Amino acid sequence: MERWVGKLISCYIFRSEEWSKVSDSEKKELGITIDDNGEFWMSFEDFCKNFTHIDLCHLINTSYFSLSKTWHEGEGIGEWKAHRCGGSVGNKDFLLNPQYVFDVNDDEDEILVSLEQQDTRELTIPGGRDMHAIGFTITKTDINREYRMHDKMETVHSSVFGFARAIFERVTLKSGRYVIFPTTLEPEKKGKFVLRMYFSSSPDFKELWHDEPPPPKCFSCLCKPPNSATQITIQSASNLENPNPLLDPDPYCEVICEGNKVKTSVCKSTKNPTWNERMTFYQKKNEDIKIEIWNDNLIKDDFLGQCEIPLSKRSQFTGKALQLPLFGKGKDAKQKGSLTVIILCTNEMDTV
Repeated sequence: MERWVGKLISCYIFRSEEWSKVSDSEKKELGITIDDNGEFWMSFEDFCKNFTHIDLCHLINTSYFSLSKTWHEGEGIGEWKAHRCGGSVGNKDFLLNPQYVFDVNDDEDEILVSLEQQDTRELTIPGGRDMHAIGFTITKTDINREYRMHDKMETVHSSVFGFARAIFERVTLKSGRYVIFPTTLEPEKKGKFVLRMYFSSSPDFKELWHDEPPPPKCFSCLCKPPNSATQITIQSASNLENPNPLLDPDPYCEVICEGNKVKTSVCKSTKNPTWNERMTFYQKKNEDIKIEIWNDNLIKDDFLGQCEIPLSKRSQFTGKALQLPLFGKGKDAKQKGSLTVIILCTNEMDTV
């Protein structure tokens, strides 16, 4: 678009014909000051002739001391560069893009997402460079994800891609952990960007830098690094028993691996819950993994059943679905339903 000149210069002068029609009291009421701050005025006819789009902007309230709705901000300042510019979700190198993990803590939340690319048109050769088509994709991820993703999980939202300086969308997500990929439409398009997200509650927003756990920062004889990984998808359970025969349980799973405990979400009022939630553990030892199912209560949770994953048989866990019997503890060791899981064990930690 050609630069609009019109009557801009004359409109900055109080004695111009346009400003002579506006009284001092009206100028004061409108907060009009004639300063060199980038603000300019034009007639409505000139505006319609020279412009085709309007972007409406508003300030996001992130104050902790406010009576109106406040937002929790997550910000990522990044760059599409060598080995980190894989293009949109349909490209084979999509997972090489920058990755940011965040949590949705409410049952459902409307997220505000803004992605802005650096305007390089005035930084290059005369005539400049066109802006990239940019957008973002949000996928589900492991509920304990701490390192970069290496496989595609369920895509919950893909934005519209546009050749614009910035794009903005509102996205409604259910409770869980997610990864957002800011991307260009085509691979190998380099540039800097700023990603901002706004949430109703604290999102624990952060960039995923490492492909696998980094080497320990202490002497190797004292701090042994992980040497393998186990990925477990808790799919569902069936025929669970509730200590209270009058009510259906509110079950959740707790997975225990080398002292680390990870809990799934709670399924309400069912003996046959479905979770479809995945978790990844990086292991230093070859200890068996224990899975316990509990009934969520206000004061004290009820034990519903347990099973173990014997890592002495880790070569058999190749990512296929298994149905494991659930048993009680001690003398109450009879079977108490079953649990369906997918288990993958690998020594290549940068693949899970």
